[in-house]
Amino acid sequence: MSTSPAIGIDLGTTYSRVGVFHHGKVEIIVNGEGYHSTPSYVAFIDGLCLIGDAAKNQRLLGRHFNNKAVQDDIKHWLFKVINSEEEPRIEVENRGKTKHFVAEEISTMILLKMKETAEAYLGKEVTDAVISVPSHFNNRQRQATLDAGKIAGLNVLRLINEPTAAALAYGMDKKVDEQRNMLVNVSILSIENGKFVVKSTVGDGHFGGEDFDSQLVDHFVEKFKQDNKGVKSTLSKKGICRLRSACEKAERMLSSTDYAKVCIELLFEGIDFRMTLTLARSEHLCSDLFSRMLDPVKKALSDANLDKADVEEIVLVGASTGMPKVQQLLQDFFDGRKLNKSINPDEAVAFGAVLLEAKLSGDKSEAMQNFKLLEVAPNTLVLDTQTVSIRVYENEGAEMDDDHLLGQYTLPMLPHGVIEFDVTFDIDDNGSLIVSVAYIGSGTPNNFTLTCGRSRQSEDEVGRMVNDAEKLKQEDREERSRMAAKCMLEDYICSITSNLGK
Repeated sequence: MSTSPAIGIDLGTTYSRVGVFHHGKVEIIVNGEGYHSTPSYVAFIDGLCLIGDAAKNQRLLGRHFNNKAVQDDIKHWLFKVINSEEEPRIEVENRGKTKHFVAEEISTMILLKMKETAEAYLGKEVTDAVISVPSHFNNRQRQATLDAGKIAGLNVLRLINEPTAAALAYGMDKKVDEQRNMLVNVSILSIENGKFVVKSTVGDGHFGGEDFDSQLVDHFVEKFKQDNKGVKSTLSKKGICRLRSACEKAERMLSSTDYAKVCIELLFEGIDFRMTLTLARSEHLCSDLFSRMLDPVKKALSDANLDKADVEEIVLVGASTGMPKVQQLLQDFFDGRKLNKSINPDEAVAFGAVLLEAKLSGDKSEAMQNFKLLEVAPNTLVLDTQTVSIRVYENEGAEMDDDHLLGQYTLPMLPHGVIEFDVTFDIDDNGSLIVSVAYIGSGTPNNFTLTCGRSRQSEDEVGRMVNDAEKLKQEDREERSRMAAKCMLEDYICSITSNLGK
């Protein structure tokens, strides 16, 4: 067991959080700016790498450039994504040079920030971590997250699905003697005597709070054009970015008030933008999105072979669950059942990741010793056999395509006739897949194992990324030191000049 403290990280699409099991309890650590949450964005400004304000990237993790979901997202992003051998790379200008980063490298920068935040709080080095991932992440995306952790210098003890982590946060202090079914964002779990069993999980990596923001942005852009017909060109990327930020703030305000003001000075060509957004108007503009929200809930119930009456607890997790319309839809669907708001929906995932980290790190408390986790595979697993070639796919829908091809194996020469195969799917603790196939020919069984969780990056490539990450950190430290020295010199000159003028 490692002697250094371990941490739990919620590596979120929009915000990330880090916590530690300290003095017998979970603590979500405050970052250098005084907040429990750090925006999952990275900016390169004036030679500095700043975590918290620019490029959203988790939707790129583990995907091919030509993936339909990636192409749909690129239309809305304000940063440039290029195709590099079928792999999406983010292009940035930094210190006068053009650089290209894969999604794992951007995630690495965020993980490094979480690691540094924990180390500043604990006063010692951190090497071990449990990292949360969306439950719908496929095999390739999970491996990409493991790669990002490795590049950040972390020994990833385990990946944990976000709903499972949230269920841990809710259920660890509950004394449940009989099985109790829970709906958590959107997974069906049962809890009984410290045993957490995931019965089904359904997710859509391209449907969430950002989609509501995009809907409002599109509406306000059209409104701006209508109110300013003399404007010939469209809003700049910077203008769109400011508008999106204002929409995000308005959405948060509408979780607790009936209206929010959207005010942006000098949005475009010296023109200010001011508008009041009511809750009713917002819900109308996003009505098509709200109509989709119950689909994954229904599918999760179906996959778990449960009726909605079988669900005893509905636990809200994530900022989007703060929307009054979301809560109303859930409550109406479950025939007025009260929603569970006993845990902070923003911190629940990080809280659960810390609890699992404590167990894996050897905490001896009774609660840690008694709980167990049993997960399910998030996507359908399909075998495709052509002649003597076996291909293994991970499917979210009915069509098989190369983006979901996990691996393949070509069998050696086999005798003619009918051959029987025994196929076994094993899911490890991180959700990675191992396929074992035993075929019987001429009375002699033959076996092979196909590991479908391998990194899409080679060991050499991961090593290069580790070195690049360390180099970037060093350059960043030097640039910050140079800027601090420059500020001190300017202050000194200003002081001397002021004294000479007296």
